[in-house]
Amino acid sequence: MAKIEIKSENKKEVESEKVGEETRKENEEKKTRGDFQDQLEGYADSIVKAVNYDRLKLWKEVLFHPTEILSSEIKNADLGRGAKDVFIASIPQIFMSILSSILFLLYFGMMGVLISGATLGLGLPVILVIIIYGVLLIVLSILAPIINWLITSVMQYAMAKILGGKGDFKTHAYLVALVMASITVVIAIFLLMDIVMSFIPCIDWLFSGILSALILLIGLYNLYLQYKVVRLVHGFDRTKALITILLPILVLAVLFVIAALLIYFVIIGSAFLTLVLGILKIMIGSNAPSS
Repeated sequence: MAKIEIKSENKKEVESEKVGEETRKENEEKKTRGDFQDQLEGYADSIVKAVNYDRLKLWKEVLFHPTEILSSEIKNADLGRGAKDVFIASIPQIFMSILSSILFLLYFGMMGVLISGATLGLGLPVILVIIIYGVLLIVLSILAPIINWLITSVMQYAMAKILGGKGDFKTHAYLVALVMASITVVIAIFLLMDIVMSFIPCIDWLFSGILSALILLIGLYNLYLQYKVVRLVHGFDRTKALITILLPILVLAVLFVIAALLIYFVIIGSAFLTLVLGILKIMIGSNAPSS
């Protein structure tokens, strides 16, 4: 009996040591994660202080303390403030988008004028199409962040209502705007770093690869923050919150593919029609009787 009791005690001690070891490892991992988060938040605080914009501090807090900050911001819900947050946070991307659109249109506009104007005699129509397309592209670049926010908020809110959500649209959209503004600023910082790194030989390709992985992680964190918004506003469980977030994304992806295909075929069709008209003009001109 004594031997059995000794073995039982030894077994308990071993199990206790294992539990203690596992607990110690978990605490160390938590401490490591906490130290990393504190260090990362310190860098973010430095940027916030340098920029000195009050809303930037709030967006930073949303990233690092989402549950606490989103809960406290419910009482401040305002659609106008949300739209302003999304727009201001998107200014760097809007600027880059407009610049890219202008460069794209200048290049292809010149090519179109040279080809169509010189060989087919269609220079003026091509220039008009390019101007109209350029203006639309710039306007869409400016409005895109607000449109994206509204579409996302409306689709999520509609899905939440279908699933029995009890939150109001103003609160839902405002908290989504805070999340979008926070994520947009982070992406803007990394894109700026990518532009700087592109001027450094032998490093740009490496950083681009790292940036792609970071953008993916940021995108996943964006979904996580929106998931928190849905649970907070509508009181959903995990399953309903995930459906509310993921199903609208699937619908938007399908609609985007359809729209992209339509635009592609419209552009190709317009180019083909221009070519046919030019060829017909040449043929009619060559068959016309000479005086």
